[in-house]
Amino acid sequence: MLVRLIPDQISKFWDVIKYALENSPPLTTDISWDSWINEILTSAMSGGIEVWASYSKVKEFKFEGVALTSFEIDKFIKKKSLLIYYIFTYQEAAKSSWINGLKTLAKYAESRGCHRIIAYSNIPEIIKMCDALGGDTSIRFITFNIGDLI
Repeated sequence: MLVRLIPDQISKFWDVIKYALENSPPLTTDISWDSWINEILTSAMSGGIEVWASYSKVKEFKFEGVALTSFEIDKFIKKKSLLIYYIFTYQEAAKSSWINGLKTLAKYAESRGCHRIIAYSNIPEIIKMCDALGGDTSIRFITFNIGDLI
């Protein structure tokens, strides 16, 4: 089950969330690792980024994964999207967990006026799963470090 955490829950589970962040670094960041972690915490506590927890409750509450999302607005077409900024699983998740999690995010995105969910990844397993779930993975996210071009 995927649920959006409120600030009190983020504080309570911060060590578990931080572990996920430390074990799967972001694709792009132009700040130090410690600064990035602090920025994530600050943004999560102020509502700038949403923290989601995937968990199972067989015998006891157990985290399966963590996701971070935020809203992006295309400045030209004025359309809002839900960006999956970050995702981490503590162990291999069942396809049904991915499907249910994506449906939860889709319902949330729709309730917030979004027209699509967007994400970027360089992890082959994530890309393969997104393909299998009907996502368009043909677009590439390209970055240039300005200093390398000048």
